[in-house]
Amino acid sequence: MNPKKFLIATGILFIIVALLGAIGIIGPTSDKSIFSSLWYFDVKQNIVYAFLGSTCLVFSYFLSTPTQRALVVAIGILAFVVSIVGFFITKHPSPNFFGANLENPLDNIFNLVVGIWALLSLGRREEHKPNLIRSASHS
Repeated sequence: MNPKKFLIATGILFIIVALLGAIGIIGPTSDKSIFSSLWYFDVKQNIVYAFLGSTCLVFSYFLSTPTQRALVVAIGILAFVVSIVGFFITKHPSPNFFGANLENPLDNIFNLVVGIWALLSLGRREEHKPNLIRSASHS
């Protein structure tokens, strides 16, 4: 997977999560989530995920490849930071992280997976390889 594909896939995933949280499948409160208090997205989280998802989709088409890579690194680092903070503040009452709720454990695991996925999607930079077939036909 490359950064562009990551941004597209993550954008779609984040928008789906925001919608599921908003319509009462995984939020906006623990009593409305099918996962109860294990995993739910409150209203602020739904807004953040909808915004981030839309941003990822737009940027996947309008940013250069190096800028997409930088954005994916930023997403990976941010997801790691949010998950680590989330694991340490689980005992604090909600909202506990800039007005959002990070007290449910699957939230932290979700963010950790996104962070790992982001950094893995960077992979190795592809080197430009000349098209030998095309070069040979012009000789």
